[in-house]
Amino acid sequence: MTAAAIDVHTDLRSLGIEPQGLPFTTLWVGPFIMAAVTIAALDPWNWFVKGFGVILAFAYLAYAVRHRVLPNAEMILFILWLTWALVGVFTAVSGQLFWWEWSRDFQIWVMLCIISGLTFSRRLLYYNLAWFLAGVAVVGAYSFATGDYSRAVTGGEGERVAGLTLNANQFGWVMLLATVAMAYVWMSPSRSHTLKYVILAVGMGLAAVASILSGSRKALLGLGLFYMGWMWFCYRREILKRPGVLAGVAVLAIGAVAVVIFARHMPVAQRFLESWQALTGERIGGGGLNRLDLYHEAWRIFVAHPVMGVGMDQYRVHSIYHDVAHSEYAEIAADTGLVGFVLYFGIFAAMWWRAGKIRRSITDPFVVRVAGLVRAMLIVILVLDLGRYNYGDKPVWIILASFTGYLSAVWQNWRASQASPAAAPGPHVPAPVRTG
Repeated sequence: MTAAAIDVHTDLRSLGIEPQGLPFTTLWVGPFIMAAVTIAALDPWNWFVKGFGVILAFAYLAYAVRHRVLPNAEMILFILWLTWALVGVFTAVSGQLFWWEWSRDFQIWVMLCIISGLTFSRRLLYYNLAWFLAGVAVVGAYSFATGDYSRAVTGGEGERVAGLTLNANQFGWVMLLATVAMAYVWMSPSRSHTLKYVILAVGMGLAAVASILSGSRKALLGLGLFYMGWMWFCYRREILKRPGVLAGVAVLAIGAVAVVIFARHMPVAQRFLESWQALTGERIGGGGLNRLDLYHEAWRIFVAHPVMGVGMDQYRVHSIYHDVAHSEYAEIAADTGLVGFVLYFGIFAAMWWRAGKIRRSITDPFVVRVAGLVRAMLIVILVLDLGRYNYGDKPVWIILASFTGYLSAVWQNWRASQASPAAAPGPHVPAPVRTG
């Protein structure tokens, strides 16, 4: 048995569930996740991912009907948001933009149902994250092999790493999501502690360096915010009580200092400097502050269409800048109105609520830490949403769907154990849910 298999089974047993094996449909999810991370941005390879997704959707539909797998609250809120967004067809100026965006988001929803549903049914969060990290490794290896890294180091202020993502900001974002996945693996039980921690420490360091080379300010800020949130939600009680954890935090702090020193000559440092100069009035324009004009435009559009919005992807049509709003809050409010805003961000509120209920109700340390990790991730996403949008971003929804399915299973197991304590596998562990 491989180390990965051992860890997957350990993950299952941490919930009091004996491994059931991987159904054929679940096996397909792994390669699909890897393909979505690596080649989804490439034409014509993106059609391969779409075709793969269609096949997987039909296979999952048969599986869901047979085993009576129902969508959780997050999936229901997502489809309610998409349904509400259909009223925008009456206000949309560009029907082509409207239907292209709506159909893409519907595909995202189908993907969410598949990944979340199978994670809920089979409790294989580790499996999803392992394939996600494999895809990130391919993205990083490609950038290294093609010389993206060396150009970013020696090519001057304008060179930034984009690689297979074709977008430097997206490259940094993927590395941030990989850090979240590695944090989960860091916390998961394992038979080989030292080797696992060494590998993960190297991986997290490489992800931080890659974020710097991407030149993405949001990615670097997000990394700092995530590490602080992860420590706060998962380890704040142990940091001062356990020397090992304290040493790990010290290593992270030293690594952060090294990263900052390393970043002084990188494009990201120049971009932060531009932002500071724009704030202090040393330069006019640039530094990201021009996006304030985009947000002002979004507010103007929202005030004019507060209930229905102007339609999916119509902000750029109504804006005098003919660009996206560069903020999920602004984009969702302008495009789908107040109702759409509440439904969409209700997805994150539902995840936050469930994670909080798990932390207060369940005493299993590993499960509580996973819930804390989810809260740290949500804070990063919601803060960075001020400057980016994720509703059509496959990598972020793969991670969110995986954790949503996991937390839904944990919460339903716990509720079942409270309804029938005799069926629970132990005093601190939720009972398994029958899926068919």
